[in-house]
Amino acid sequence: MTDPTRRHLLRASAAGLLAGSGLLGACTPGSSDDGSGSGAEQPKGKAAAAAKPKGTLFVWMHESGAYHKVFMKLREQYEREFPEVTVEPQFIPVGQYDTKLLTAFTGGTSPDVCKIGAWHLHDHVAKQRMAPLVPEVFKASSTDELAARFEPGGLEPVTVNGKIYGLPVDFNTVFLLYRRDRFEDAGLDPDRPPRTWEEVEAFSKRLTNSDKSKVGMQWVIGEPQWSVQQLTALAGGTGGILGDDGKRAVLSRPAGVKALEYVAGLGNAKLRDPLFGAGLFGKGTSAMTFSGYFAIDMLTTYNKKLKFGRDFDVAPVPKWSGGKQISPAYSWCWSVPSGSSNQTTAWHFVNWLQDKERQRPQVEDAGIISPVKGWPELVKGDKALQLMAKEQPHADFGPQIKPWTEMAKALTDTMAAVAQGSQSPKAAAKAFDQRMGSVL
Repeated sequence: MTDPTRRHLLRASAAGLLAGSGLLGACTPGSSDDGSGSGAEQPKGKAAAAAKPKGTLFVWMHESGAYHKVFMKLREQYEREFPEVTVEPQFIPVGQYDTKLLTAFTGGTSPDVCKIGAWHLHDHVAKQRMAPLVPEVFKASSTDELAARFEPGGLEPVTVNGKIYGLPVDFNTVFLLYRRDRFEDAGLDPDRPPRTWEEVEAFSKRLTNSDKSKVGMQWVIGEPQWSVQQLTALAGGTGGILGDDGKRAVLSRPAGVKALEYVAGLGNAKLRDPLFGAGLFGKGTSAMTFSGYFAIDMLTTYNKKLKFGRDFDVAPVPKWSGGKQISPAYSWCWSVPSGSSNQTTAWHFVNWLQDKERQRPQVEDAGIISPVKGWPELVKGDKALQLMAKEQPHADFGPQIKPWTEMAKALTDTMAAVAQGSQSPKAAAKAFDQRMGSVL
C-alpha cells in the first residue's frame, strides 16, 4: 500500500521534472493514432463490479477557479479512501481545451477521464473515441437502473444510440438575465420580468435609447454555443432548427423565419465588448441577455459594483404567447476515452464524484450541478439554482448530432447576417438549410 503523504511528495517532484522537460502533457495512457482507442481489455459484468480501484488516473478538465479548489479536496479524499489510486488532474484554459483534447486523441495521449461538452459527444462516439459506461461499476444491473437515479431527462445529453457515454456535470438550463436598475430607470417593475417574447420586444422599446447606444434585449452574436441556445428557444425547440429525424435542416420553415425576424428587430449588432453579451450587460449597455449560472459570478467579478438581486436578476427564458415553455439547456460530462487502459477505475472515480455526499461541496462551493435525483434539495438558498430546478422539466438541449460544430457555426453566421442586416431572414434561413444539406 502506498503511503499517501509520500505519494504526494513524489508526485510534486515528478511534476516539476516533467514540466521542465515538456513531458507532463504527454504522460497519459495511449490510444491509437486514429483516435479510435486501443485501451486494454476491461472487466465486464460482475467482474467490473468486483474490480478493485487501482493505478494512476489522468483527469483533464477546463480551468475554473472555484471548481479547481473543490476538485483538489475531493481528489485527496478519494485517494485516502482508495490508497491504490493516484489521481493526476490537469486544468487547461477553456479556450485551448478542445484543441488540446483533439490533439491528444489523434496523438495517442488521451487521458483516463475528461470533462467534455456533451454537445460534442456524438462526434466523439462516432469516431470511437469514448468508451460506453459500464453500469456494474455503478452497482447497477442495467443502464435503466442507473438512469433511475437521475432526474427525468438527466442523462439525455450523454446518451448516444441508446448507450450512455458519460455522466452529466455542470448541467445548466439557460436564464434570461435582466438589469433591475435599468428596468427601474425605464419605469418597468423589476419584480416582473418579461414572460413572453412579445413582452421582451415591448420592454426593449422602452429600454432602448434613440441612438441605440443602450438597448433592451441584446443577442449573443459570434458565439456558436449561444447561437444554438438562442435559436432553440426562438425557433420552437429542437425541431425548429433540424427536422425531428436530425437529417435535414428546417430553419426556412415559418417558425425559423419568425425567429430570425425577431433577432433582426432587437438589439444592436454594432455594440462590442471583449466579454460579448456578458460584458455589455455588465456595463448596463444592454438590459437583457441570455446566459447560464456561471455568469452571476463572472458579472460580479467583471463589475465589482454589481450585486445579484439588487442590480440584476434571473428569470425563465420567455416563450411565445400561447406557445410551449422551452428552457434551452447544455451540459458538460465526465467521460472515459476508449484509449484508457484503466477504464474500470476511471468509471469508479466518476461514480464516486456523483454521490450526494460529494455533490454538496460541488454545488455549494462551485455551483456545479449533476442532475441526480433530489439535487434541488441542495440549493434551497440559491435563487438562480432553484429556478434551474424548475426549468429542468422543460430542458431542450438542441439538436444532438455528429456535425454539431458545423451546425453551430452555421447558426452563428446566420444570426450575424440578419442582426447586421446583410441578409434578410428568409434568405439567411434558406442559406442555412442549404449549407447544412452538405453535412447532414
